[in-house]
Amino acid sequence: MTFQICVPLFQGSLADYDLELLEEADLCEIYVDMLNDSQDAIKRYIETKLIPAGKRVILTMRRPQFAEQRIAKQERLAFIASVARMDVMFDLDIEREQEELSHAVNCGLGKKLIASYHNYVQTPSYDELSKIRSEIAALPPAICKVSTVVQTEHDMRRLTKIALDCLEAEIPWVVSPMSRFGKQGRIMMGLLGSAWVYARHGLGTADGQMSLDDCASIRAAVSR
Repeated sequence: MTFQICVPLFQGSLADYDLELLEEADLCEIYVDMLNDSQDAIKRYIETKLIPAGKRVILTMRRPQFAEQRIAKQERLAFIASVARMDVMFDLDIEREQEELSHAVNCGLGKKLIASYHNYVQTPSYDELSKIRSEIAALPPAICKVSTVVQTEHDMRRLTKIALDCLEAEIPWVVSPMSRFGKQGRIMMGLLGSAWVYARHGLGTADGQMSLDDCASIRAAVSR
């Protein structure tokens, strides 16, 4: 079993990224509210550069660790509507972006939607995680995503159990551990069937992301 790799693009301008250095990435996650590019420039880059290069694209309006957003809510809603017909996926947090999430569903983005839950403090109890997973699955999105800070082996076990629940229910999923067990946890989730694994090219968007090169090397090794 192997896995796909997703690299966040959030620094400077998209033109600063060398696509040849991103060859091993299967997906690119674009942080619209972080880049220096205009929204129109971002859409052009997706259609003229990333998609022709064979990259699947994820868009998010969040900033890492839920930092304060620069783009006003109405502008975020307008952007979501403007990409509804593009060949992209959209990642929205079920707690912090509820209005945007409802808007995306109303705009017909349900089949392109990554409905996600992020906790940058801890891994909740298994019962809490199960409730969150059920809420996400009820939408239903294209991908159910859970990402939490994992500080102990008990945290990792709870997160792994949620991943196995998704696998058993045949729900397309991404589970992404952060912090202490982030690196080994991400690879383990990829091997369990996570739709993709997040890796960094340069700086990362979350603690525990390994480099694209290291992630690609591990994927190559386990794929032999």
